[in-house]
Amino acid sequence: MSKLQVDRSLIFQDHVYCSPSWDTRDGTPYSIARVMQFLPPEEAPKGEEGKKYIYTRVRLAWYYRPSDVSDRPVSDPRLLLAAIYSEVCDINQLRAKCHVVHRDRISDLSGWKKRPDRFYFNRLFDPYIKKEFDVIPVTDVRNRKCCHVPRFFCLKFIWYQSVPDHIRDVLLSRYEYVVAEKEVIPDLTGNIRLCDTCTEWCPA
Repeated sequence: MSKLQVDRSLIFQDHVYCSPSWDTRDGTPYSIARVMQFLPPEEAPKGEEGKKYIYTRVRLAWYYRPSDVSDRPVSDPRLLLAAIYSEVCDINQLRAKCHVVHRDRISDLSGWKKRPDRFYFNRLFDPYIKKEFDVIPVTDVRNRKCCHVPRFFCLKFIWYQSVPDHIRDVLLSRYEYVVAEKEVIPDLTGNIRLCDTCTEWCPA
């Protein structure tokens, strides 16, 4: 594991190890999260005046380990589940930086896992309804269907598929991943559907 010192270059969207203070830890592995926002002290005034205060808190989007949400045995300690859950923590709880990417972004998974502080995910867990969903890159979507696209996945990528321009532009400008039930994925990633009459794209 990396030296337990948070790099001063830590920025929005970086991934970090996080844990309570040493005297309250129970021996469990560090939690892993993505930095969403840096915040001033809770008592700082709102608005422009509050921006003058040093950041002492951070909003984190958590990842779960599969063993956190299920009794199913998992042999890969580098596999994580993204989550629809965020929390504001004291910035002193950050221990070190790490790296988390989607499985499809990794060309050599074996090599990736041999490197320190490397993790990956391809599913999302919703702690409110206790359910897992598949996660696919927006660039894999050829057909739009009613699906869940959380706003916290919001980085831009180049489009490679034959989706209509107006739908492609909206997806790529707002989201990095699409979250959907496993049964829906073939509909989203299958060959583009065209209307027999007008030859334009159609949703079904």
